[in-house]
Amino acid sequence: MKNIKNDIKNADFKRVYLLFGKENYLKRLYADKLKKAVVPEEDSMNCTVIQGDSFDTNAFIGMCDTMPFFADRRLVLVNRCGKFKGRKKETEEKPEEEQEEAPKDSLAEYIKMIPDTTVVVFVEDEADKRSKLYKAVKEHGYACEMNQLDEKDLMLWIGTEFKALGKSITADTASYLMGWSGTDMGNLKVEIEKLGFYAMDRNSVERADIEAVCTRQLSSVVFDLTDALAEGKQGKALKVYEELIKTRQPVQLIWRMLLKHFMQLLAVKELRNKGRSSDEIASSTGIHPFAVQKMVRQIGTYKLSQIRKKIELGVQLEQDLKSGRIDEKNLVELFITQGGI
Repeated sequence: MKNIKNDIKNADFKRVYLLFGKENYLKRLYADKLKKAVVPEEDSMNCTVIQGDSFDTNAFIGMCDTMPFFADRRLVLVNRCGKFKGRKKETEEKPEEEQEEAPKDSLAEYIKMIPDTTVVVFVEDEADKRSKLYKAVKEHGYACEMNQLDEKDLMLWIGTEFKALGKSITADTASYLMGWSGTDMGNLKVEIEKLGFYAMDRNSVERADIEAVCTRQLSSVVFDLTDALAEGKQGKALKVYEELIKTRQPVQLIWRMLLKHFMQLLAVKELRNKGRSSDEIASSTGIHPFAVQKMVRQIGTYKLSQIRKKIELGVQLEQDLKSGRIDEKNLVELFITQGGI
């Protein structure tokens, strides 16, 4: 990301950029920064946006080869064309003489021929780093993987966003906000703006403000429920569940989140027992680093056998539900009250 900032600052752009990864907010942010830096906001003649479902390689090449209209550059922004995914296995298994030229390969060949007057920005959810297309972008442009920030960087970003609103927030309160509203940056941006407005003339944001105006994520409440179970407080866990029902959360959604949480706890516990660090666990499981930190603290109160037993109970309850032996409304209550925790 630092390279993109420098390119914008120096107005010295690569011919092609690839922004990919799990953090949609960062991808949107830097795609927009590049767009505004390459072409003025009012210049619609020299800015083309292509959505993935309408991507055509030949049409794309034609757009890129078009000279800018009374400007130094034109920008072509491609959203989720899907061309950076790995090639399907069945295509690879065809005899060479039966294979047509792969569109990705022809696109890869074109990357090095993009005119100096065009800047291309690809925005993707994933990219196969072994592919010819990815390697072509890396050689002739810049590929940037934008995944979720770790807890430290996310807290710094939260502090910066509040500072821009003329507010301050302590590290503890920023951590509380992440625990309350989740770690998705797009969602946090909305909550930060709500808090900035709610705080009005006050200089700082407090926990009470977060509880008053921010939307609490289901994943956060699930931590409360599983914390209560770990403490052996089934009554407290049931009360948390009842509060969720009052907010009209679908039982099936609560159930899926709860079972998923225990599956993640199992993975974290097993990896932690093998001596893996929190960063290594986050990288190998895909769980957000902040959530991993919370789970690492939580697994200290759980035995591995208890987690496995709870998951086994969940599988059995799923079968009982499908066979009609239990009702959906009793699903979560049975999971809370049974299973040895």
